[in-house]
Amino acid sequence: MKKLTFKFSESLLYFFAIGFGFCVDYLIYSILVFNGTSIYLANTSGFIVGVITNVLLIRRYVFLKSRFQLLTDIPLTFIANGLVFCVGMALLGILVESSILNPYWAKLLVNVITFVLNFISRAIFFRVI
Repeated sequence: MKKLTFKFSESLLYFFAIGFGFCVDYLIYSILVFNGTSIYLANTSGFIVGVITNVLLIRRYVFLKSRFQLLTDIPLTFIANGLVFCVGMALLGILVESSILNPYWAKLLVNVITFVLNFISRAIFFRVI
């Protein structure tokens, strides 16, 4: 079992990179939902653009030594994040369809949860230690 260690600066840079990707994701989602697009299509669209943004920023500023070339990293990231995305999509649907939260607050909560899961996934599978 690999021992995961994180430097404070690495964690801080990761937070900023993901934060920017989140803003891109949330902005796309919000615009689409506001204009009548279903939460599912809006979430998928935001996710796709957000993932690509995150991969580029993380490779450039956080995990400088990746195990994979960029054109391999992007599809692998979609695969690795696919399960997390499905969990997030299901949670988003439950929160919105049951009227627990409006679509905007639900997206915020779901993204916080998936943020943590994706960090763990990326650190385990994509970073060279």
